[in-house]
Amino acid sequence: MSFLLLFFYFLILISAVFMVTVVNPINAVLFLISIFFNTSMVFILLNIDFLGLLFLMIYVGAIAVLFLFVVMMLNIRKIEKDSSFYLTIGIFLLLSYLLQLFFIFFHDNLIYIPRLFMFDLNLFSFSSISLLDESARFLIIKKIGILLYYEYFFFLLFGALILFAAMIGAIYLTNEKQGYSMRHQYDQLARNHYIFNVSIY
Repeated sequence: MSFLLLFFYFLILISAVFMVTVVNPINAVLFLISIFFNTSMVFILLNIDFLGLLFLMIYVGAIAVLFLFVVMMLNIRKIEKDSSFYLTIGIFLLLSYLLQLFFIFFHDNLIYIPRLFMFDLNLFSFSSISLLDESARFLIIKKIGILLYYEYFFFLLFGALILFAAMIGAIYLTNEKQGYSMRHQYDQLARNHYIFNVSIY
């Protein structure tokens, strides 16, 4: 079990590195799908089957395929020419991510914050929720259902709105016709019969 976990952890790290370093956006989306798939395998190995299946259905089956669908309509040659701009954005996001990790692991050395106060500030921390104590006899799927639809229903609706906006954007990009000239077939096929009206005396 530990060997499989380390193996999937290694695949996640390798896929993440290749995702931010490759130039072709289609390959980046494929590595993103690999990250989601390996993460779902990690959840399944940790006996969190619901989250593993959720990653497979939502992230791999919907969001990543939507990303791939949108990226395939991009002008890849233009992106490859302007790769320095996207590399700058990627470095900025990487530095912000490393700063967050540094704050998570070393915040006790920087400034003293009581542990209970940190739990009260973090709305996503399950340690400050008493509903888990009340539903300890339930399965993990019921626990997550109680948290999603009772405690965090606002974030669930907000995520649904984000997915809806992404779907509308993909539909708009698909239906938008650039450089398309409408053909008036009736005007092209119509003939003026008056030019053939020749009077013979």
